[in-house]
Amino acid sequence: VWFVVGIGPFLGIANFGYHAYADRFTYIPAVGLSIALLPVVLTFRRKVWIVVVALLTILCVLTWRQIGIWKDDSTVWQQTIKVDGDKNVVAHGGLGLVAFEIDHDLETCCRELSLVKELNEGAYWNFVQVHVFALCESGRLNEAEAVLGWYRKAMSTYSEQNKRTEKTLFGVREVSMRLNNLDYAEIAYEICTESNTRIVAERLSKLIIESGMTPSTAYLLYRLGHVTSNDKLKSHALKELDKVVKTDFL
Repeated sequence: VWFVVGIGPFLGIANFGYHAYADRFTYIPAVGLSIALLPVVLTFRRKVWIVVVALLTILCVLTWRQIGIWKDDSTVWQQTIKVDGDKNVVAHGGLGLVAFEIDHDLETCCRELSLVKELNEGAYWNFVQVHVFALCESGRLNEAEAVLGWYRKAMSTYSEQNKRTEKTLFGVREVSMRLNNLDYAEIAYEICTESNTRIVAERLSKLIIESGMTPSTAYLLYRLGHVTSNDKLKSHALKELDKVVKTDFL
């Protein structure tokens, strides 16, 4: 009963994230099984203890191996692909984010996120802005422009199909939805193509006021400071990035 009740919430009745199953789902349910097995061990002590010690030794070795998989984000995603196959878009997306945010390996980031787009354009929406960041910083502006063109078209369809009620100067009206990551991507492209920096700065400032300081806006501040050779802005951006990088992803 303990096991069934404990495992119940994780049987897919309710959706609460990107996963089908996970080791951690058995932690609490297994406590009940352990207690149920304890009387058996106490009743047949001599015979059972040999089996228990052997089993615990095997489990310790397997646990030691499993811990190595969780060494860092990269090993987790690589193991996921090894187990689940090369078409796992969440794992490839995770590898792309790790390559950009932690290793700043722009080539790997672009390769992994391009693969996500090929496998599942719906999942790719979550990674578009980081892909554009990496393409722009790599100087691959033609590719960045192509990605932006695709996303603007996809966003146009999304906006028409998804509206929200909003108070305006003219009363309550339906307004088309727009995702911030398109703004992030467009600003990154404008910074790298050396557009009018004053207009870009104003657009970025407006986005920060509306959405607050996020890892993406902090990164864009840094890129703007880099392009304009503004060391003060770069220093400010790095301080802001240090504050938010541990609580969110680009």
